[in-house]
Amino acid sequence: MSEALKTFRTGPRGRRLYFLYDKELEDAGLDEAERKEKNRLVDKEDSLKGAVINEGKIVQTLVAKLLDMDMTESRRSSTDSVKSVQRKRRLEILQDYVSTHKKKLDGKLAFSEYDWTIVSDAFGVKSGFGAGIFDPPTVNVPSDTLDEVMCNLKLFRKAMGRPSTGVEAKKRYFIGAVIFSCAVFVSDEIAVDIESSLVGKEVPANGNVEFLVRIGNFVICIVEAKKSDFDQGRAQNYVACEVAYELNGGRQSIVYGIVSNFVDWIFVRLTDEAVKEAEDSVSFDKEGYPDRASVEKICNVVMGIFAEMKGLASSSQ
Repeated sequence: MSEALKTFRTGPRGRRLYFLYDKELEDAGLDEAERKEKNRLVDKEDSLKGAVINEGKIVQTLVAKLLDMDMTESRRSSTDSVKSVQRKRRLEILQDYVSTHKKKLDGKLAFSEYDWTIVSDAFGVKSGFGAGIFDPPTVNVPSDTLDEVMCNLKLFRKAMGRPSTGVEAKKRYFIGAVIFSCAVFVSDEIAVDIESSLVGKEVPANGNVEFLVRIGNFVICIVEAKKSDFDQGRAQNYVACEVAYELNGGRQSIVYGIVSNFVDWIFVRLTDEAVKEAEDSVSFDKEGYPDRASVEKICNVVMGIFAEMKGLASSSQ
């Protein structure tokens, strides 16, 4: 904000007025062009009550044009200030990538079209700048909830075979068995959307995620690693989480994501400054049934993430 506008005083009903002598206009920081514009506005609006007082030595007016210019700059500065250096860099790289991509539509690219090489660069994974490992939150899954998860997993194993074989859609049933039971236990307020769409604004991306967990206005993005291609799954998940962060206007300071083929699980934690990951996996017995202890560890993390997001969503209201 310019020094001239810093001299504004709040008038009745929040209207902003300023009172400056002609010399003070120069001292306050208005350049010659701005002073001429001020004088033009005053001359034009000389019918305004109180516009010229004390033989023109004291001026009281609403300099609309100058105020609008400063307020626009102020809003831009405010928006930029909430973006860290890392996030600005992420957006610039993604925007540059999409601008030359043949498959972009309306200036956006589908999550599935993002290349891991570009995304890993944008999010600092290659360089280590803005990336790392985190200890995920955990909540101990109750035995009856774990029983429910294991019952469903065994049913799916009997009906569809091993989760590591067959069509991709089969894996979503196994992943869903964990997600649904953990969500229901943590809170009745949690909703799980299937194949939910996210459309970015400044982030040039759109697409579906396999599961979108909603807790109030907060979301968790869950993506299946198709054909066990975890680099591609991470690329999609990182960008989806970035879109979710943007759509919430930064109110959701942490966006969690999950990338899984059920066997392996990557937990993603995105903030304005960095993206971090944690990993775990499910083991199996010789007949291909999931091991209870390894499933329990996965459930503990999933429930921990859901519980943390529920707390953050509640505190933001």
